[in-house]
Amino acid sequence: MLARRGHARSSCGGGGSVRHTVDNGHDFKGGQCGDSTFICWPTIAPASIAYYGSAGGITPWRHSLLVPSLKRGTVFRVPLAADGQTAAGPATSELVTTNRYRDVAMSPDGLRVFVITDSSGTTGTAAGGATSTLDDPGAILEFSWVAGP
Repeated sequence: MLARRGHARSSCGGGGSVRHTVDNGHDFKGGQCGDSTFICWPTIAPASIAYYGSAGGITPWRHSLLVPSLKRGTVFRVPLAADGQTAAGPATSELVTTNRYRDVAMSPDGLRVFVITDSSGTTGTAAGGATSTLDDPGAILEFSWVAGP
């Protein structure tokens, strides 16, 4: 489990797989996003990408790509196949908050993950809507690996 510094517990780790496609006829203007319909579009709006290597301290994350999302307040983790060229499974939601994530970096031992947030902008909410009220505008968030029981 990853715990956010300064918080007893955050919505981190094992967030489940995410679907990024829609059926034909999808209503892109419907839903709970009001005037911010782009938030409801089925994309993750990647801001950057980082490789979590084989020496990383979080064993389940080894050989994964970490993709912070501008409109989901999530770092998506994509496990890589042994060839390092293809995905070995679906993207999963990790490190979830109500922020716009701009970039991600790891400590040298891989046990801490740092996420840079935008100072303003619109992002998605846990309920599926849109908000411009960010939890941590213009911050560097630190998430630390805590071994489970």
